[in-house]
Amino acid sequence: MSESKSTLAPNGLRSFTVKHAKAKDPDQEYRCTLGVQLSGGQAQYMLILATLPKDDPYATPASSRLSSIITSHPVESPDAQGHYKFYMKTYSENEGVLEYLLDAGIIERDLTASPVAQGYVTFPLVRVKIPIGEMAKVCNGCERWELCSDERRMRGCSGCKPSGKAWYCSVECQKRAWRVGYPAHKEVCGK
Repeated sequence: MSESKSTLAPNGLRSFTVKHAKAKDPDQEYRCTLGVQLSGGQAQYMLILATLPKDDPYATPASSRLSSIITSHPVESPDAQGHYKFYMKTYSENEGVLEYLLDAGIIERDLTASPVAQGYVTFPLVRVKIPIGEMAKVCNGCERWELCSDERRMRGCSGCKPSGKAWYCSVECQKRAWRVGYPAHKEVCGK
């Protein structure tokens, strides 16, 4: 494993180097960021490419889902310090990713709970060490993910602050999601 310490992009997103088994080239290391989608009562965490490859017009930044919602073991997030926790999927496309995230200082193992076993796999509980402001968000209107190369960051819904459950890349996306999102944001907003 090469040096995978994290760095802060000019727009404030934290990025790090990771290699994962199901990538286009599993032997190549990719610069990624931790993505979070806050909706409903649970947060979903994704491995997001820091920038899109220029040679692939169909590339999506969402590389793999890191979190798994385990209904028998709900996670209280954020904790008293404002950090989020989740059960991490460490098999299949995420094989080896846990070690990169630990080495980069993005997450740490949460030893207050034992890993949860389901079938042949176990899900360790991890605590996100970086603040939510350094994680990529997804637009609740068009589902576009933030990238480290973006000049502007997404803006959170003022009615949902401080929890920041809704983020938008534009005023147009916010207006559309207010009326026709799934569910329409006006039904779940804190306003």
